[in-house]
Parts: sequence; C-alpha cells; structure tokens
Amino acid sequence: MSQYIAASEYAARRERLFAALPAGSLAIICSNPEVLRNGSDNTFSYRASSDILYLTGFTEANCLLVFDKTGIGSSSDKSQNRFVMFVQPHNPAEEIWHGKRAGVSGAANDFGADRAYKIGSAKMVLSRLAKKASAIYFKSGTNAKLDGVVASALAAKPMRHLDPHAIVAEQRLV
Repeated sequence: MSQYIAASEYAARRERLFAALPAGSLAIICSNPEVLRNGSDNTFSYRASSDILYLTGFTEANCLLVFDKTGIGSSSDKSQNRFVMFVQPHNPAEEIWHGKRAGVSGAANDFGADRAYKIGSAKMVLSRLAKKASAIYFKSGTNAKLDGVVASALAAKPMRHLDPHAIVAEQRLV
C-alpha cells in the first residue's frame, strides 16, 4: 500500500470503475510481466502496471484484478460488486531472494479485495465468473503468461472482449 495515498482513495477509484461498468459485466486487468536478465533467476526491477497501481497500489508481479459486476440484484446496488485479486502466495524460500509478498491474506486485508485467491486458481474461478457475465472487459497483450490463463478461462463463453484500460485511462485523467 502506498504511504502517500489512503486506502479510502483506492476504494473510491475502484467504485468509480464499478460505476462505469455496465451491470452483468466482468473486467479483468493483468499485471505487467517480470523481465528476465542474466539467466532464469534474475529479473530487472519490477514496475507494476499503472492501472493496477492506480486502482490498488499493489506492486507485485503475477497478479490479476477482477471487477465482478455480475451479482444478482439491482445494478445500482454496490453490495453486489466484488473486487477480486489473484496474487502469488507466500513462499518463504522465494521471499528471501525477491522480497516479502502480500499473499492472499494481504490482498484482502491490505489492498481491499473482497475475495483473494492464489494466482494458480485463476482459471477455475474466472471460468465460473465468466459464465454469469453478459460483457467481458479484458485486453490481451500485457502479459503473455496471464493472457493464456485468462483466455483458457474465458474459452467456455466466447464473446467479444471490450477494453477495460479505456475506462481506467479516462478516470486517470486530471
């Protein structure tokens, strides 16, 4: 979490995104990939996606943000909206070398996720959510590894995917 931006500001930004999404929709935002250097163990310093930073302040790699507006009930009922995060789980061996991770509990407690899951369960959970969606916002091309996971999860419900970045970019304008 940013030391300069309050958690309530991130929550307000996510609520504005939910307000811009039509009822019955699902928006998925992927993190940037890690870029390898000097072999398979070393990466360049990671820079999180600007959209993910804007909406959460989350700075870790290999994550997905999902804005689930497929809940049953009134489209203006905010309690039906769910913010879901898929993140890397805690791994003490990797955290020694790459730094501490928020993990599933941190995604919920520190970053405001209504639900949080390990990134490995993304395909299963996204498949279930996509079945209820009348519109899906997802832009491929950000992270090839996560694009494959999302594409296979959404394969059961083929439809044209709209671009969530267009909505977030409009909100990020000052």
